[in-house]
Amino acid sequence: MGLLKCPLCGKFTSWPQYDPSGFEMDVKVRELKGLGRGKGFRILGEWSLLEDAKEPLLPMKDRLLDLVALFHEHSIVTTNEICERFGLEEQKEERGEEQQEEQGGEECHTVDDTENDERYDVLVNKIADAIEVNPDAIVGDTPFERVRKGVSLLINEYLTATAEDV
Repeated sequence: MGLLKCPLCGKFTSWPQYDPSGFEMDVKVRELKGLGRGKGFRILGEWSLLEDAKEPLLPMKDRLLDLVALFHEHSIVTTNEICERFGLEEQKEERGEEQQEEQGGEECHTVDDTENDERYDVLVNKIADAIEVNPDAIVGDTPFERVRKGVSLLINEYLTATAEDV
């Protein structure tokens, strides 16, 4: 028997019995009160973070986006599946391609589209300025890969920053 480690939370689960489809599509918090040593806990309340507090969800959001990128990189999920799931193609058709580009809205790109997309280079340059490195130091096979690498460097810079750095 093998155990599967969830890349989101780190919990190990029996591989043959892993089926997340039954999980509730919500992020909930439970407030507990201890009943004394060895007597367990009582649930005082439970609520959804989706309705109230968005801030605690930001690390989870970032991790989910990383997972989608990882699955895309390993061809587990395709660009078309992402576009279909989030309705990006319909949004593009509804608003019209010209209006979409004018407003800088989301667009579905194929790998071929991103190869020549200058917006990625602009983003890499802004990241390089923020962490004070030469943009050429942020390398990747595609412009999107350079952005991912730059964001990773930016996060590491933030995590290692001290009060004197700020």
